Order: sequence, then structure tokens, then C-alpha cells
Amino acid sequence: MPQRSFYYDLPLETRKALDRRLIKAGYGKLLENVAWLETKGYKVTKSALGRYSLELKASRQVAEKLAISLNSPVLESGQGEAYDLIMDLGAMRVREKRVLDRLAEIGMI
Repeated sequence: MPQRSFYYDLPLETRKALDRRLIKAGYGKLLENVAWLETKGYKVTKSALGRYSLELKASRQVAEKLAISLNSPVLESGQGEAYDLIMDLGAMRVREKRVLDRLAEIGMI
């Protein structure tokens, strides 16, 4: 079973702030964000943050497609319950694709 992401051990407000920082930085500036997390008392490696940043980018791309299909500008605000739900759904779809791809790799589907 894969190791749980550091991200889910962060308080909700820190997670949201990190997401905003990564999105604003174009999913880069990893060292800057590692240093920022350290000022908040969290030890995170650049590699772990890089993996999370890629996951966030993929989830947001799926969420943008969902928002477009729903004819909703919800992602523009970057906040609120609808934004959180669309982002969660995007993340679930990315994870679902990874699981299906892995099942195909091992010959289960």
C-alpha cells in the first residue's frame, strides 16, 4: 500500500494555503514552498512536494473540465464549498485513472 501523503497531515487552512501558493507559482517554486512549510513547523521533502504538486495540477485540470461541462465559473474564486467539491471530484478521477491503469498493467482488466 502506498505511503500516505504528507498533505493530509497538514491542517485544512495550511493545505488550502499551500494549494493556492502552488497554483499561483504554476506548480513550481518547490524549494520556496518547502521553506514556507518549515516556517509552519512541517518537514516536507522537495520530492514529496513535487509529487503532490503534480497531483494537484492533474486534479485541477480535471476539475476545470468538470466546471466547464457544468458551465460553472466555480474555479475562478478558488474558494468555497463548491470549489472544494469540484477539486475533490477532480482528485478522485485522477486516482481512479491511476488505479485502472495499474490494474491493466497487472493484467486484471
